[in-house]
Amino acid sequence: MTSTPDRSLERARPVVEASVREAERTGAPRFVAWRRRVAVDVDLVALFAQTPAVARAFHQSPGGSSWVASGLVAELRADGPARFRTLATGARRLFEGLRVAGDPAPPGVGPLLVGGFGFTETAVDAGTWREFPAARFVLPEVLWTRQKNGTLLTLAARIDPGATVDSGLASLAASERDALRALEAGGAAASSDGDGTPRYEIEADRSHDAFRAVVEEALSSIAAGDFEKVVLARSLCVRSRRDFDVAQVLAELVRVHPACTTFAFGFGGDTFLGATPERLVKLSGTRVETGAVAGSAPRGTDPDADVRLGRELRESKKEQAEHAVVVRAIRDSLFDVCGELEGPAVPSLVRFDGIQHLATPLRGRLQSEARGVVDLVERLHPTPAVAGAPRDRALAFLREREGLDRGWYAAPVGFVDATLGGEFVVALRSALVRESEAHLFAGAGVVAGSCPARELAETRLKLRALLLPLTTF
Repeated sequence: MTSTPDRSLERARPVVEASVREAERTGAPRFVAWRRRVAVDVDLVALFAQTPAVARAFHQSPGGSSWVASGLVAELRADGPARFRTLATGARRLFEGLRVAGDPAPPGVGPLLVGGFGFTETAVDAGTWREFPAARFVLPEVLWTRQKNGTLLTLAARIDPGATVDSGLASLAASERDALRALEAGGAAASSDGDGTPRYEIEADRSHDAFRAVVEEALSSIAAGDFEKVVLARSLCVRSRRDFDVAQVLAELVRVHPACTTFAFGFGGDTFLGATPERLVKLSGTRVETGAVAGSAPRGTDPDADVRLGRELRESKKEQAEHAVVVRAIRDSLFDVCGELEGPAVPSLVRFDGIQHLATPLRGRLQSEARGVVDLVERLHPTPAVAGAPRDRALAFLREREGLDRGWYAAPVGFVDATLGGEFVVALRSALVRESEAHLFAGAGVVAGSCPARELAETRLKLRALLLPLTTF
């Protein structure tokens, strides 16, 4: 193992000295970060398993950014209608007061603020979603980032008024020692319980008849012209005889859904995790990447059936209409800041384990560099892919009839970097895990021509994406 404590950490002394002076002058905390390249190929899931559960996060996207974070140096929370702007302002101020030393790196690598938003603007109660308010982001103490050309370790420390340079350097050094110990540990051992035969109880939030009835109500409202589309979600509660091994579930999600972005955010004993096919938005410099994923069909049991189901999805007028609603809304939401987005006129077919979707990637350029990724998130969330259209009318129907506290389900989760760029995905195919209990969520889009039985079947198919990894062990 070539990962040893970095003797060149002394190179961070100038930025620590400057931060100590700033903290003393302003009476407010400042932050320092130290980056170094590590000549090992890290196993991000194993590192997540070795990380204490006080605050940890995981993000792995195919062909994109992959990282694991631990510890909490600073935290930003926000609630209410201004939560996005409050978070954006807090992120800007935090990064303005943060100095970085060590190896150079491009944006999006570290340091990062990692976290997410709730589906709605109001803080949830102290029950199911107690650790996941309307907005919560942390500056991690340790961040491992895996790149094509190697691994980067980013350490962060808080410099309070009255701190010394030596205490700041000692904090970074201690974080580095802990990080390298976790790396040396190499992964978590599989848990077992007794005779190795776990038992599970599964309880739905409502009966199948009740869900189909709400779909019928939505169709009546659509026919009356109240809205064009609404996305109805349902949930399952899975109870186990033993506590769920979150790291094992995460590893299984990565294995089963390699084409999805896998994520996890853990605070205390609660972890929200999932494998989503949908990126909300990525901002790198002025380059904006987003897209629509809407319209679904199951996978076939053999190649011929798979091709047939894909062809039927492409040709379905109902699925095309549902997809077009999402594309149009994304274009409209970003037009003021990006102009016309570029993208194909016809959606492509993307296939995942058990399900396939219509997808349209969209790209553009930010016309004002003063704006950051959180501003784009605010403009986009919630898209018609997770709420409906028109947005306000669809949300009003959901408040009245869905009967579900979504928490962070179907909401933006991701990261903000020091340039205020970053990447957010939509937290679909997701579950909230607490000890021996897990709450799973999935939804289906209802438009004119939808069939209640098929929408129910779609939610069951999506719930399976989490149910199988949770109950594999």
